[in-house]
Amino acid sequence: MEDAARTGWTRTTVRRALLCAAYLSVQIAVPAVLLLGPRPARFGWQMFAAHTIAPAFAVEHADGRRAMVDVDDFFAFRRGDLDPAVFDRLPPHLCRVDPSITTVYERRVPDPAAPIEAHPCR
Repeated sequence: MEDAARTGWTRTTVRRALLCAAYLSVQIAVPAVLLLGPRPARFGWQMFAAHTIAPAFAVEHADGRRAMVDVDDFFAFRRGDLDPAVFDRLPPHLCRVDPSITTVYERRVPDPAAPIEAHPCR
């Protein structure tokens, strides 16, 4: 008993120290794993801080004039967890909204050398 009183480490003290160490390890490890994981992480703080890269859209009207389309006009806020497939619905929507549009042009990658896809309106 003298040994335990002299060092101050009783079984209860050791258990408490291990419990605190385990709790702190979880508190440090979980955010570190989420921080180093793929972005945007689901249910992560960056879900609202990240921004999707939208494709570039241009429309051609029946009279031959062309105009760029601002994708942000069709979304209240493009969140980081937005499914890229949602942009597949934009060409048919543009055709329905403005009957003078004959073709919608789309470039998925923000790269000048990327191929441009044409979506003719019906």
